[in-house]
Amino acid sequence: VSFNAGSDSVSIVDVNTSDVVELAVREDFNFIQMSPDGRWVVAFFNASVADASFDVEGVRSFTEVSFVDTVNKTVTSFSVGFNPKEVRFANFSRTAVVVSDQFLTVADLTTDPIDLSLVDLGADPLDPPIAAEVQVTPDAAHAFVRYVGRDSIQLVDLQTGELDDLDGGLDPSDMDLSPDGTEVVVVARQSKELRIFDTADPLAEPRVLLTPEGSTLGSLVLSNDNRTGLLFTTAVAEDRVTFWDRDSDFLIERGLVKPVDAIAVSPDGGSALIVHTLADAAGPPDVFTDRYALTVVNLQTWLTNPVALESRPTRWTTSNDGRYSLFVMENNRNVGVIDYQTRLVDDVIVPSIPVHVGMMPLE
Repeated sequence: VSFNAGSDSVSIVDVNTSDVVELAVREDFNFIQMSPDGRWVVAFFNASVADASFDVEGVRSFTEVSFVDTVNKTVTSFSVGFNPKEVRFANFSRTAVVVSDQFLTVADLTTDPIDLSLVDLGADPLDPPIAAEVQVTPDAAHAFVRYVGRDSIQLVDLQTGELDDLDGGLDPSDMDLSPDGTEVVVVARQSKELRIFDTADPLAEPRVLLTPEGSTLGSLVLSNDNRTGLLFTTAVAEDRVTFWDRDSDFLIERGLVKPVDAIAVSPDGGSALIVHTLADAAGPPDVFTDRYALTVVNLQTWLTNPVALESRPTRWTTSNDGRYSLFVMENNRNVGVIDYQTRLVDDVIVPSIPVHVGMMPLE
């Protein structure tokens, strides 16, 4: 599926026959999200996109979305809450939840026409808070909403619209749904806690783990096998990461060559790719000072291979078996190749500067 911003349409391409069906969506959109099963695409204007244009020619709405059924080749459009910012799919892609500033719009994708229900988040209409993150339980029963500048996590019953506030600790800065959908993990940066909510009983007291005192932890990445978590910060220049063994709830700090910009865990959960900032942590200079870098990590043994880079890494991807990663760098023809089995990093030169990288699934 491709989104065509210039023609306000979505193209559905049959990879077996190369046949293309082009379907019109509402005007002035710049973003699409696809359901995990590939059947549904939701198009909307995402104000957070770097090059988003707010120009108005004639009449323009900032509340609209278009639901594209890639099987039946139909489009259904609606006006939802102001400033739709993301879509969460649940219930085996039978339900879509559109997140906007003051509402959650729940779409039942099994009905014809699509049945919508609007859930009011109870926001102050004069000064609505900014929703930083929304997680939806796999059965589409509840949504957890983290707001910028609020210590509480809002629990939304998507069936009844009932709202509750959960204790998110002090300064919750990240919130993740576990890969199996059984838990929502909140990182409370100021109170140095992980608050773990049971999605089957979200009003029950959360399980609380204390994070290491010496670190300012604000972000979490969970492995797809749900056995490992990596905690780090992007708010300050700390050259460390905290390893969380999910089976034992054991947390241990690990040193790195530079502060963290981003972390990606391989699909099999065995390895991690840590992308570092150009800025350095306090300390004496070394070979990585004032250089871009990344670190390849074996999460079973914590054997690492930090490598210096000529320029900033911009895109990366990992094979579905977790064996290889590829990455591209800014204004650079070298494409990095990571072998997680050996932890070796090589590069190959391509004919022109790459802007994106992807990998075909391995059988």
